[in-house]
Amino acid sequence: MTTNGDLGPATRLFHHRWSVPITYVLRDGPRSQAQLQRRLGASRDTLAETIASLEREGVVERLPVGGRVQFALSPLATDLAEATVAMVAAVRGTETLRVSLRKWPFVTLTAIGRGLAHYNELKAALPGITPRALSASLRDLVEAGLVERRPQPGFPPTSLYVPAPAAAPLLPPLDALCRAAERFAAARPAA
Repeated sequence: MTTNGDLGPATRLFHHRWSVPITYVLRDGPRSQAQLQRRLGASRDTLAETIASLEREGVVERLPVGGRVQFALSPLATDLAEATVAMVAAVRGTETLRVSLRKWPFVTLTAIGRGLAHYNELKAALPGITPRALSASLRDLVEAGLVERRPQPGFPPTSLYVPAPAAAPLLPPLDALCRAAERFAAARPAA
């Protein structure tokens, strides 16, 4: 993968753990919050917070249907939703669901897959990530066998983070999803 590309849009769109699954499910048509909750198994409050975030970002819109509200993808979100298909398939194929439903690990893995290997490079590429969150994300990725941490000689001690072989099936769909988020952000009218 290349190092170019802005991970800011993906961070904004997918920083809630259920953002990708909601976007994926809504590809098949509008759903109520209760239908999404049953399908995904997310708590009501978490789901409501994620839907509200996706609405603010212009991915999801409310549809009044017979006195009730359903949620649908916005017209601009079609490309983004299609990019979730390969991502969901890859997660199912690699048994990485636990780590994929966390806020930062997969965006961090994308940055590593794009060639960023040092902690400070990763921090700079991931807008909004705190040092604590980046450390936790890297730890989760190493524990999941998706990233290798390679200590480097010298003072002060440093480490390189590189994709582990187990990450290979995830990197192309992750990169495609992040690039779809870039296109979505570029196409969205300024607020």
